[in-house]
Amino acid sequence: MLEETELAIFRFHQLDKELPPTELFPHIQQYLQAVTGLLAESQTIEIRRRLCSIAGQLAGLRAWLTFDLGDPAAAHIWYEAALKPALEAQDDALAGWLLGGRSLIPSYSGDHGAALELVQRGQSHGSRGANLASRAWLAALEARAHAGLGDVAAYARRRTWPTML
Repeated sequence: MLEETELAIFRFHQLDKELPPTELFPHIQQYLQAVTGLLAESQTIEIRRRLCSIAGQLAGLRAWLTFDLGDPAAAHIWYEAALKPALEAQDDALAGWLLGGRSLIPSYSGDHGAALELVQRGQSHGSRGANLASRAWLAALEARAHAGLGDVAAYARRRTWPTML
């Protein structure tokens, strides 16, 4: 079941570009309920960590889609819910992705300081576990936040992210 769910998550990320969020919600919710049910049972540490990562990914997708639907308050709640299992799983790459995604909420509302804080928190996790693409995405989000704050020098430093990773 874990492999099936991990493949489903991969597919959900692909379908996010093709289907409206409302079509993905029921499927994500179904998997999330199954995973949280398994987390309520006794599991080995390895299985529990894997389940927590899966739960974090599913809740993170829910947050992303909720924000796409124009509900930033609910998206914040879902990101917070997603971050808890990611941290329990010690999945730093996932935590970095979640915090980066969450930073888009204040960024789109013009609160670039709050966006920068979330990005930097994401980078502290991402630097420990994320791949180069994730670290580059976080660096781009940081540069965006600096640009929004009018901090040209910091923006220019982050624009050269390949040398800084």
